[in-house]
Amino acid sequence: MSGERALRFTRSAEKDLRRLDPPIRKRVLGALDRLLAEDRSLDVRRLTGSELFRLRVGDWRVIFAYDRETGSLLVRRVLPRGRAYER
Repeated sequence: MSGERALRFTRSAEKDLRRLDPPIRKRVLGALDRLLAEDRSLDVRRLTGSELFRLRVGDWRVIFAYDRETGSLLVRRVLPRGRAYER
């Protein structure tokens, strides 16, 4: 696979990140950097019945889509565990 792996955010995800306390925001962004670097120790699961994945960062969930062709991640939401799975 050639090219740079990219990390992109929806407008909703950008808003979610701005609302986080700085230490939590730093943890979430650090986990996303590790995910791009293919760190296998992260808690990532595919959401049932969906093309989306979730990354667990403490009590927070990062909902994202993965593009196999480009290797890029599109972060859709960053939410507390209780709200992350609402439809």
